[in-house]
Amino acid sequence: MARRAIALGSLLLVAACGPSSPPAGPKPRFELLGPADFLPNDLDFVIRIDARRLRGEPALDVAARGLATTDKSGMLRSVLPALEQARAIFVGGRLMADGFHGDGVVAIEPAGSGDVGANAVDPSFQPMPGAPARVAIFERKTDSRHEAALEIVLEGGGIVLATAAEVDAVMRVVRSGPDADRFDPPARGLASFAGRMPAAATARAATPAPIVRRIALGLARYAGFVEGGDALHVEIELFYASPEAAAGAASLARSLLTRLGEAAGPLRSLSDSVQLANEAEVVRVRAAVPFAVVAELH
Repeated sequence: MARRAIALGSLLLVAACGPSSPPAGPKPRFELLGPADFLPNDLDFVIRIDARRLRGEPALDVAARGLATTDKSGMLRSVLPALEQARAIFVGGRLMADGFHGDGVVAIEPAGSGDVGANAVDPSFQPMPGAPARVAIFERKTDSRHEAALEIVLEGGGIVLATAAEVDAVMRVVRSGPDADRFDPPARGLASFAGRMPAAATARAATPAPIVRRIALGLARYAGFVEGGDALHVEIELFYASPEAAAGAASLARSLLTRLGEAAGPLRSLSDSVQLANEAEVVRVRAAVPFAVVAELH
């Protein structure tokens, strides 16, 4: 799950040779925690979806409902009522060298307070003994990598789901409190996001690959948001390891835009809308993505 085998071994060795452990720190006060506080810092990306506003965008709302109801793993189907009443939904995941394989956490922030109750828990889950007050924790065994293996139900109605690879990290947060350095996208737009490029993914981008992967070469982290309206209005900040990497990425992006500008229809409209600026290690991008382009990518 977590990629900490060597570090863990070192910590155990230090603990065995050093003095006794200091007293444990204060326990987290769960009445003060929201679902997003349970997102651990080992996630490579986090997306915050403003579910309440999304319901006001008919085309996007229909697509989101379709995703939840056709989810083969049942990870979202079992909490569909909570999704339909959510204020915000956080989706976080980890990337492997060959892409995303479903390892992640989903946190659902309710629109109002209230006990979600057993209806939010799939019958295949079993209560975990020793759960803290104001929190109900359920677990199940699963052989599917992208299926929820852990579910946390907060007294205020929030829900947290974690796949098997993230169970240990989420339970660490339960025991010790939120990670201060976790990705925490601001409440902005229809959706906001933040993330980083893992070293393995960055190295893979150095091999012969499509132009988008070449643009990702040297990319350290990114953040941005998506707004609705007549199109999907996107603003992104890309932070590179060096000014040279940022300049190279900006040049490749301009080349890609030139190609798109030669196309007909919505791709040309997308190309014309893009504003791209490069300053030191940062590349800033603004674009209006026509819904016709979104439909083609679906």
